[in-house]
Amino acid sequence: MFRMTPDGALSSLPGPVGSGPGPIMQASDGALYLVAPFAGASRLGAIFRITLDGTSTLLHAFSGGDGAAPRGRLVQASDGHLYGTTSEGGAANLGTVFRITTAGALTTLHSFTTAGTDRPMAGLLAASDGFLYGSTTELNVEAPSGTVFRVDPSSGVVSLVRAFAADGSEGTPSPSALVEGLDGALFGTAWVTDHSAGGPRGFFYRLSIGGATLR
Repeated sequence: MFRMTPDGALSSLPGPVGSGPGPIMQASDGALYLVAPFAGASRLGAIFRITLDGTSTLLHAFSGGDGAAPRGRLVQASDGHLYGTTSEGGAANLGTVFRITTAGALTTLHSFTTAGTDRPMAGLLAASDGFLYGSTTELNVEAPSGTVFRVDPSSGVVSLVRAFAADGSEGTPSPSALVEGLDGALFGTAWVTDHSAGGPRGFFYRLSIGGATLR
């Protein structure tokens, strides 16, 4: 962990114990929150809370059934809770969507169970419509696919917005979080896993909130 002033002065902070710290976000309480995919007693990933003076607290250690290997940045929804994903673990070891309070109470909202629509690796986006959006990444060269999904913070329901073509013609969402454009649409990048025929190596795509357009 490090802190750097706008003029470039850098200082180290005592970060969380465990390997592989992920992206940091700051919640409304002023504290920093991050995931570490290989931390925790079982090395299945953990979530940490860190104050600005560097005091680190383990909020939750994943055990497999509730998820494993969290990689994307956490996001805070309008209900004040933090939301995130794991790329492994859950009911079918294909990843989960979870909610965690700033006090450390974690709830698994969804376990991915179908190959090709599994393994969320990117962080979630809190969009202007009140929903959270994320993507799954399927890197199978023979059947690349993936999805964009939506989380309703008020109910905890996770629903499909768009399934990418199983033949790979639309690529598979990359492990980078979606962004929302000024027009209200979602924008993201997609990998192409098989470009042996000299085709494109990736896509930049636009997806309407309703999931009607993808180009």
